[in-house]
Amino acid sequence: MKILFLITIIFTLAFSISAQTTDLSALSKSEGGKRVLAYFAAFNSGDEQKLKNFFLENLTAESIKQRPVEPRLEFHRQVRNDFQTFEIRKIISMNETEIKVLVQGKTGSWAEYSFGFEKEAPNKLLGWQIEQTDAPGNEEKSNKAIAFLPTRR
Repeated sequence: MKILFLITIIFTLAFSISAQTTDLSALSKSEGGKRVLAYFAAFNSGDEQKLKNFFLENLTAESIKQRPVEPRLEFHRQVRNDFQTFEIRKIISMNETEIKVLVQGKTGSWAEYSFGFEKEAPNKLLGWQIEQTDAPGNEEKSNKAIAFLPTRR
């Protein structure tokens, strides 16, 4: 009886842990999704040079012209101060020109990112919007826009 109980606990814990892992494989199968993953890797690194390089390599020239890299870095300093790092918790929607993800900051706060992409190759980023939101499951969902970085479609 004790062994059966122990096995039940082990399976319950294993299922609970695996249920908490978000499947991000869909992101790694598209150019836009790869850019989203690279953005969070650069942001979470805490290394401004990596984030700067990400902007220069992944944003369209027009996007950088509309909002240069330095103001983007300044904005991300504030986001990093507020959230520290992000973990993608859910892919909300995904198509060739837009990806929306729900993320949780290390501080426990939640945000929704909406990334916009060029329709044609190389599918670079046009911009993104970040909205602070309540944790999933809260009935009274109140989104507060943190920033909107221009997207042009």
